[in-house]
Amino acid sequence: MSNMHTPMRSRNILLTGPSRGIGRSMALALASRGHQLALLGRASAELEKVADTIRAGGGDPVVVTADVRDETAVASAIGEAWARLGQVDVLINNAGVGRYAAFDDLPAAEWDHVMAVNVTGVATVIRNMLPHMREVGDGHIINVGSIRSSEPGANWSAYAASKFALDALTRTLRLELDGSGILVSQICPGGVLTEFGDIDPATKDQSWLQPEAIAEAVAMIIEFRGLAWLRDLTIVPEPVRR
Repeated sequence: MSNMHTPMRSRNILLTGPSRGIGRSMALALASRGHQLALLGRASAELEKVADTIRAGGGDPVVVTADVRDETAVASAIGEAWARLGQVDVLINNAGVGRYAAFDDLPAAEWDHVMAVNVTGVATVIRNMLPHMREVGDGHIINVGSIRSSEPGANWSAYAASKFALDALTRTLRLELDGSGILVSQICPGGVLTEFGDIDPATKDQSWLQPEAIAEAVAMIIEFRGLAWLRDLTIVPEPVRR
C-alpha cells in the first residue's frame, strides 16, 4: 500500500507499557505517523522520557500513570485520557511481564505476578475502557499476545500460560462485542530483540525480530481499518535462506 505511512485519519490511541521495548517502539512509530497518544504506565519519569522524545518530533502525547493491576488507578487514568483526548479510538494492551525459569524453579509469587499483569491487568484496562467505547459505539482493542500462546517454549510456563489465557479472552470479547462497533484484534510476535524477561538482547538469537517491526505491524492493524479488519496477526522472523 503506497499510502501506508500516511494514516487515513489520525487516531487517538491509549497505549499501555510504552516505556521500553516493543511499547516504546510503538509509541514513537505511531506518533511519527500522526496519531495522538495517551501513554499509560507505572513510572511517570520513564513515561515522560518517551513523551519528551515524541514532543521533540512535534507530537503532543498525554501521560497518565497507573499500575494495570490497580482498578481504581486504571479507571482514573482512562477517564483522564478520554477527557484530554476527547475520545480514545484505539486501545493497545501492550503492558506485560515475563519470567524465564523452569516451572519447578518459579516461585508461586512470580507465577501470580505474571498472571496478574498479563491477564488480569489487561482485563482491568478493557473493563474500564469498554463503557466509554460503548457510549460512542466505536473503538478498536488490540491485545499484544505472543506466539508462545500456541507454540510454548521450555522455561516460559507462566508467560505461555498467561498469553494462552489472553488469547481466549480476546476471542471471547470478539464474540461478545460483535455488532457493537468495537473491534478486537490480537498480534502475536515471535522472538523480539528486547530486554523482555530480564534477558540481555545480546544473548538472544540475533535473527529475532527488532521491536520496530512489531510497531509497524501494529500501525498496519490500526490503519487498515476501513479497508479490512486485521483480526489476528502472527509476526515472526523470515526463514534463514540456505
